Amino acid sequence: EDLRHTRIAARVQYESGTSELKMSLMASLRDFIAEQGYEAQGYPLRLSGQPVFNEQFEVLSKSDQAWINPAMALVMIIILAFSFRSVTGTLVPWVLIGSAITLVTGIQGLMRWPHSVVESALVPALIIIGVGVSVHVLVEFYRFRGEGLSPKEAAQRTIEHLWVPAFFTAFTTAAGFMALSVTQLVPVQQFAWLGAIGAMMLFLLAMTLLPAVLRKK
Repeated sequence: EDLRHTRIAARVQYESGTSELKMSLMASLRDFIAEQGYEAQGYPLRLSGQPVFNEQFEVLSKSDQAWINPAMALVMIIILAFSFRSVTGTLVPWVLIGSAITLVTGIQGLMRWPHSVVESALVPALIIIGVGVSVHVLVEFYRFRGEGLSPKEAAQRTIEHLWVPAFFTAFTTAAGFMALSVTQLVPVQQFAWLGAIGAMMLFLLAMTLLPAVLRKK
């Protein structure tokens, strides 16, 4: 109304399943604005729209991941240390969790699914599930060891006693993730599949890798 404001609107090319174009556009635009020095010349600029929204989501989610994941891991390590009061009970679960996260991330890369804001919740979810199943295995293993069984025998008995309940726990967890796959939002669908795969992967590793490590104790 006062002829002192101008709005410039531009349509951005749409790319399905990725926000890399929008992120690149925003980086180039911010560099251009800084080079031209519009703010110093008395021309304040305000950016808005979907590219800005996507950029802020990406930046904030990465910033949160930089401290949330390590903080969660530290809290879990402290809980495990107080629960088992042993180096084995504190560190062995992370062999399981690290292996599962590596495998799931590899599957994600194989499927060429990009990282997204929704998918950023996958690692914390796998850590929580992994710690839960590890605690069950460790408690059962130490119980059998307390009864006088050798590490090898205790690991074998642990598998025999836990594989059925552990399987149904993993299966229902995977089913819960898959319930999200009915949405039409591609990032949520990908998160659902990766979460379901991760839950079953943790079960398989808990019944194979974890007892194999414990029997060497």
